[in-house]
Parts: sequence; structure tokens; C-alpha cells
Amino acid sequence: TSPRVTRFFSASADIEACFYQCGIGTELSEYFCLPSLSGRDALKFGVRSFADGRVITDDSVRVYPALSVVPMGWSWALWFIQRAHLFIVLDSRIHANSIATGFWPFPELKKKSDVAEIPYCDNITVVGRDKGAVTRARDLVLSRFREAGFSMHKISDTCAQAQVLG
Repeated sequence: TSPRVTRFFSASADIEACFYQCGIGTELSEYFCLPSLSGRDALKFGVRSFADGRVITDDSVRVYPALSVVPMGWSWALWFIQRAHLFIVLDSRIHANSIATGFWPFPELKKKSDVAEIPYCDNITVVGRDKGAVTRARDLVLSRFREAGFSMHKISDTCAQAQVLG
């Protein structure tokens, strides 16, 4: 007898410019500043106001440009993005037992309708044995990301082949 082969399907999407869609508060942005500018130089670059709304004038003492989004090269950036991804997936009604995370066995896909979501940074990937269930789960996760304010792109068709990262 030949071994039984199970066919799996996958559907994926990408969070567009993920790190730059995740804002940080002023408490953190103070750590990601550029060298100071005079008010006059800031105006030359098109910066017209401070974060608190005050207007920049030529006689402004100093302007400290700071990032208001997660800096991609920051050593904690991936951790924050991964946690946000995980919380949004959980909020989309994907059960915690259906999420593939490191250091845990891959979720069991016993029933044909079972799916697993593989969260990795800006990549959304859903796998399962039923093409319709995979598509529905991917769309549920996509919907929740959009509700959270994320722009999505590279939304794949549900198919029997997958390129998870890239």
C-alpha cells in the first residue's frame, strides 16, 4: 500500500511597510531623534509645527526631529511587531491553539476544517486542508488587521503551493 498523502492549502498577505504603520508615543520617540535643527532650517525642510501643535518660527530655539514610528533597525522592533501581530490574530477569533508559534508543536489539523495561522512579523499565512476554510480564516485575519488601521498588500490566492516569506 502507498502512504496516504494529505493536500494542504495556504493563503497569505503582507502588512505593507509594517514598521512604519506602527506608531510610538513621545516617550519612546525621544530616543529616536536626529541632530537638532534651527527653526529656520526646519522650515526649509517643510516642518511647520511641533508634535504638540505649536507653530515653528524662524526664532524657534531648536527643533529635534524624532521618529513617530517603530524604527526598523531597533533591536526591540521585531519583538513589538511580532507581539502586535499575535494580539491582532487572537482578536480576530483565531483560537490560540491554531496559531503556530516558536517553541511549541505545530497546531494539529485533525479535522478538514482546521486551520493554522503562522504569524511572522509582517507576513500573514494561513494553512489547512480545506481551501474554503483557509480562505475564510485569512480573510478574517485580514479584516481585523484593516480594522486596526493597517494597509495590506500581496494578498495571495488560496493554493496548494506557498512562498511564506518574501
